[in-house]
Amino acid sequence: MKLRPWLAVAVASLVGPALAQGPAAAAFAALAALPATPAVSGGVRVTVRDAEGRPAGDACVVFLADGFRDAAKPAPALPRCHGDEALLLANMLATGTRYSVDERGLTRVPPQSGRLLAFCRDQFAVAAPIVEPGHKLPHVSLQLLPVHAFHVVVVDANDQPADDVPIDVTGPIGRSMPRGHTDPSGRVAFRLVGRRSPQARVRLHLGTNAPIEAPLPDEGAELRLKLPPCGSLRARYSGPMLPGSQPTFRLSVDGRSIEPDVVDNDGALFRRVAIGFTGEATATVDAFTATAKDLPIAVATEAKVTLARASDACSLVVRLLDADGIPLRHALVGVRIAVDRRTRGFGRTTNAEGWIELELQPDPGSDRRIRFVPRRDEGPLGQAELVVGKDEKGRIDRGEQRVTGATIALSGRAVDTAGRPVANVGLRMTGAGGGYVYTGADGRFRLRTLGEKPSSATIALDSDAWFFADPVEKERSVPTEGEARLVLHRAGRLKFTAAGLPSGFQCDFSARLEPATGETSAVELDDFLTGGDELLLPPGHWHLVVREGEHELHRIPDVRIDPAIENHDARFLDFDWRCFATLATIKVVDAAGKPTEACTVWHDYESLGSGTSPDDGIVHWLVPKDGARFRVQPNDSAKKEVDLGVVTGEHTVRIESP
Repeated sequence: MKLRPWLAVAVASLVGPALAQGPAAAAFAALAALPATPAVSGGVRVTVRDAEGRPAGDACVVFLADGFRDAAKPAPALPRCHGDEALLLANMLATGTRYSVDERGLTRVPPQSGRLLAFCRDQFAVAAPIVEPGHKLPHVSLQLLPVHAFHVVVVDANDQPADDVPIDVTGPIGRSMPRGHTDPSGRVAFRLVGRRSPQARVRLHLGTNAPIEAPLPDEGAELRLKLPPCGSLRARYSGPMLPGSQPTFRLSVDGRSIEPDVVDNDGALFRRVAIGFTGEATATVDAFTATAKDLPIAVATEAKVTLARASDACSLVVRLLDADGIPLRHALVGVRIAVDRRTRGFGRTTNAEGWIELELQPDPGSDRRIRFVPRRDEGPLGQAELVVGKDEKGRIDRGEQRVTGATIALSGRAVDTAGRPVANVGLRMTGAGGGYVYTGADGRFRLRTLGEKPSSATIALDSDAWFFADPVEKERSVPTEGEARLVLHRAGRLKFTAAGLPSGFQCDFSARLEPATGETSAVELDDFLTGGDELLLPPGHWHLVVREGEHELHRIPDVRIDPAIENHDARFLDFDWRCFATLATIKVVDAAGKPTEACTVWHDYESLGSGTSPDDGIVHWLVPKDGARFRVQPNDSAKKEVDLGVVTGEHTVRIESP
């Protein structure tokens, strides 16, 4: 995207002086120049705050759903990011959509898994929300922080600059963690977005027996790392492959996996492997992994190894076609193998040409009955069944198999109480073989199942913004005869403030709305205290009840919610959580007195318990007023678990060395 000069200057000011030049400036200029799309009704809630915790109403929020690309937007020409996570994220989201943010720093993005980027001046934040069918939509809280910039210098065994050495930044899960590559001077600059775990490391991505790594340097510092004497390894795969398949090569040692530097028609090349490397090389293709140990890396030259699948391996090869005879490419397939009265099930994915290969256990003593059930979002596409005789061995090729037997269990349209179509609402059909779909722009949907069409189907709503109407509920049994018409109530938004609670606190309380009148069933509320500054509630007349396990702790009677508007109730604008709860703060330090995350803090109540890992050594937990029992379990099993007993207020626990 070309930018007019005034726009480039404006965006350089927006994203800060650290990105004012080079490809990073152009990438962020393109994102900031996108038109702001209104927040999605009923989508994933996103809250953006600056480094001081204030609402960031002037932030840019860009979202890209997993597996989605706007065909109208050209694929960006991605420059090598060389450890620049901000640039990597900007390039990754170049075909995403920018969403408007209000003065409270709030927006909503589509209810899909994807990647979020927020930035404002020289501050950034990133998240990867996961939306699962049948689960409540997540609430994403983003805190903008400056980038963490530092340099890494790598030299070889002779203290000469090492060019093109891949370098990773490990942990935490969910980060982009850009891979840097040293330049001819042996240097690479890293620019990391957001807060890293204290356990994060800079690690050379090389085939060495012990990892070459170091803690993250301070801001602006330089880290120097040295290589051992190294050679190189050329690995080649030998054996049958299905059409559309390609082997994946790895080196591995002590749980670490090293990818090759080059993959070509002859196999894979690992450029830097330490002399005396004691790990193993693997090639994974289809259902099999070929392994080689005792690698011939003894001198600083290129060694070669051939990886072949075992000659006595028994497997089944099938190409799955849909009911119209079209290959099911990259399709998720449920597999069930039955031998006598024993069965086992697992999932596989077909390759680029629709082929799938299964490893079969040798000499089972009986015929094997194998069922394949490929699925799409709307449910199973059908099934195919095969029998493999007990005496069949080697590679058994059954060729093309067409799946049959799927039917449309339920189709219809979702509308609101005024009869208008409701788009982009998740519908999940419960029970075996059930599907999951989003309603289309016209509110229409269809769900598949195996076998005969049932007389009724149980449908659950996977959107906080909508409820079934008359009566209000989240799940309903629907007759499948003819076209279904699902009438939905839009939720009401109840303004909610609970002062004095820190960000990221844990809470095991549950809450539900009990009907004050009529025959409506109670509605369970997820994330009642942790869901932000508003609650999406079903319209009606309710009593709100807070519980821990089977014990009622608090009740607010006569809560009235009107649909599709912002509701205000003084009892929720300043919610008095202190009348039934207190805040327990547990600080965990190691033997040296430094905060640690290498443990799980468990909250035990009745016969239940839940655990979490500390954030920078701290866990905040909302518990009943008389406190709750806690224990700290170190990740290292050699260290002793600490039973804290009943805790209220603030408590510090030290994990001692074994």
